[in-house]
Amino acid sequence: MLVNWNDFKVFVNSRSLNIQGIETSECYDLRAQDDFFSLECRLYKNPSDETDITDFEGNYKFGWNKKLKKTDEENIPLMKTQVAQSGWHFEPRSLDFFVGKHNSLYNRLSSGTMDVEGADDAGDGVLVFLTTSGTPIIKGESEEESAYQTRLDETCVASKVIFTPDYNWKPIGASIQVVNKPNWSAYLWGYIDLSIFEAPNINFLNGGWNIRFAQDGATSYKIDARTTSDDPIPAGLPFVILVRHGLVNNTTRFGVQVALEHYRK
Repeated sequence: MLVNWNDFKVFVNSRSLNIQGIETSECYDLRAQDDFFSLECRLYKNPSDETDITDFEGNYKFGWNKKLKKTDEENIPLMKTQVAQSGWHFEPRSLDFFVGKHNSLYNRLSSGTMDVEGADDAGDGVLVFLTTSGTPIIKGESEEESAYQTRLDETCVASKVIFTPDYNWKPIGASIQVVNKPNWSAYLWGYIDLSIFEAPNINFLNGGWNIRFAQDGATSYKIDARTTSDDPIPAGLPFVILVRHGLVNNTTRFGVQVALEHYRK
């Protein structure tokens, strides 16, 4: 429907609409749409009365042809429900391990045998044990499993899982579960390791979460890791789960499971 400029701008202002249009050497052809109803207006550039063209060019032209937004009857923008951006999908990853325990990391895929222990390892996680100085405790090439475990019981005060996906990913959050909760203060951190760039870590859980306060066997902590940035974490950057637990043995050892929620491409 073609209307004059005054009726057109009343329609635009009352419904908070974006003006769409094209400009020619002679005129502006304008249109504003609210759902299925729309109005049109033509403003000539050299009219005998320049009131309307001056009003448009001075007060409306700077904001025209913006992307249309769908709103409800109260002019509140409608939200679009979308699980992930095109090309991305939701893929939580569960990483569980026992502190100071060799070969205790479980990071398996659903492919392969139905035997739990025989499922294929995902291949993008490793469990590292540290001394009080932060030095990794490495199993000797010919060292027996039992001897190595004894050495861990005597020297390991911290355990960390290094998760290094080979794909770009966007963190959403995580939940943490604990079994055999310690009765002393043991702390957990989660961060993106940027040491290869000689830059500070990106902390997802700063200050350290005291596992002593966990509810044993229950989902005891949830973290929302979403940011305002839409930039993904590039493939190859390690995400680290670090637990400083002190010396432990078969009696005092506890387990941690981190379900890392993220989108991947």
